[in-house]
Amino acid sequence: MSLRTIQDCLQSREHHQSLAIVICNAPLSGLEGLVKKIWTQCELVVCADGGSNRLYDSMKEDRNKYVPHVICGDLDSIRKEVVQFYKEKGSDVVQVDDQDTTDLTKCFNHITHLNNTGIVKVDNIVVMNAASWGRFDQIIGNINSLFLIAAPPILLSDDSLVTLLPPGQHHIPVNTGLEEGHCGLIPIAGAVQSVTTSGLKWNLNKDAMSFGTLISTSNLILPGAKEVTVETTGTLLWTMSHKLSNL
Repeated sequence: MSLRTIQDCLQSREHHQSLAIVICNAPLSGLEGLVKKIWTQCELVVCADGGSNRLYDSMKEDRNKYVPHVICGDLDSIRKEVVQFYKEKGSDVVQVDDQDTTDLTKCFNHITHLNNTGIVKVDNIVVMNAASWGRFDQIIGNINSLFLIAAPPILLSDDSLVTLLPPGQHHIPVNTGLEEGHCGLIPIAGAVQSVTTSGLKWNLNKDAMSFGTLISTSNLILPGAKEVTVETTGTLLWTMSHKLSNL
């Protein structure tokens, strides 16, 4: 998954894959415009517990227009007036009392349930404000959640995205006009025996990667490149800068 899916939604193109967005409990600063632009093109909008407060506070006079389909989590963060407002507007409130999973994982599990039961059809998930700088333990928890769903979603901040690349070959479109240029490949799940890339300023050629030896941060997408290809024997975290906040 890449910025191509988001671009298709923004430009109201007919796209064959449906999109869900999840709003986390972190500031939406820089992403409010994107949320508004992409809202009507989404199959499903889910707030992760206190993410409901963030949506409520950000939308202000537009609250009636931007009502999430689902609020999901252990509900220890959502304010009473917020849950009451969205309940009255038709949001489905799903409480999951499980302290071994994050609210984001709870949302992923619920989206998977809705998919498996045919209630919705979601091919891709974009998580708003999940990679924004804040509590580092929460960022790591959000990254861990990517490992717990079959098709890894995108985590967005106001200036970058994060997703997982499982073992195999990957072709990442980078010619949407939304890319900033900076990128990185990180062996987040442990040592990877071999990584080969194209489309980067500093490509890898069957290189081994691990923390304490080689990781690829502060890399750059080649100007004019249409795609970045990655062939990896292990799971990598892919991150790249974007211009979505300019919207």
